[in-house]
Amino acid sequence: MVAPGETLSAVSRRTGVPLRDLIQLNGLTAPFTLQPGQKLRLPQAQFHTVAPGDTVYNISKRYGVDQASLMTENGIAPPYTIKLGQTLRIPGRVEPVPAAAPAVAEVPPAAEPVTATPVADVAPPIEIIEPDPDSLPPPRTMAAAPIPVPQPGRKPSAPAGGIVTPGATTAAVTPPPAPAPASTARFAWPVVGDVISGFGPKAGGQHNDGINIQVAAGTTVRAADAGTVAYAGNEIRGYGNLVLIRHANGWMTAYAHNEQMLVKQGDKVARGQAIARVGHTGNVTVPQLHFEIRRNGTPIDPTKYMEGSASASG
Repeated sequence: MVAPGETLSAVSRRTGVPLRDLIQLNGLTAPFTLQPGQKLRLPQAQFHTVAPGDTVYNISKRYGVDQASLMTENGIAPPYTIKLGQTLRIPGRVEPVPAAAPAVAEVPPAAEPVTATPVADVAPPIEIIEPDPDSLPPPRTMAAAPIPVPQPGRKPSAPAGGIVTPGATTAAVTPPPAPAPASTARFAWPVVGDVISGFGPKAGGQHNDGINIQVAAGTTVRAADAGTVAYAGNEIRGYGNLVLIRHANGWMTAYAHNEQMLVKQGDKVARGQAIARVGHTGNVTVPQLHFEIRRNGTPIDPTKYMEGSASASG
């Protein structure tokens, strides 16, 4: 039940259910207005027993939840080790929920509606898979069409997460195939700096869906190409201040861990336009930019689609 004065974000924090799940399961639309005493359906709990070859990464992907939520739900601390036979509680997600989900105790309705903080455009679910303990992020957000949301990469010094203890065989994680490079798809580097974590599989069954570029705090982050800001906020845990830009032909770029955002959702931006300032918000400890490129929802190696190199860009 929605308490007087409670927003959708507050309900999400109280119940531990991601905003994206509350929105989708209850058919909420922007501006996500809640009525005091309103009944909200909650996802049904699920459990998974760790089998040989399981990793935190492939379990989270199998159930459509993020690694950070999975570890938090089960009280597992870094280096996020799981054991054969261990039973894990799967955080709330929408698909397994039956048509009629139970609601909590009733509260008499109050007079005025309460407006919740909006989340992205208002869309269908977005899959987010997080990498390691040093850059763990999470929930999907809603919009008019699925918007793929990125995951921060891992720093070289970060401990390996999501491993199965000795005795289990760790399954190799194969990322989805990237689309063939298009001769016209060439993006500008958003910052000039050192790539400290590349795209692809990492130790412990983790995976970086983008790259991490280390630069000084306050450095200007520029749009890799012209487009429309699909999201600008910090509601996706672990990414800090995150900007998503939707480009033509199914392309999207993501910029995470910003100190300051210079654009808002719906803004039209030009290639090379300042959109943010580098920081270390979210689950990272040094100033850096987590940058992703996706095509039709599929993460691809940004370095194959960039003009020049990170150190040579202006």
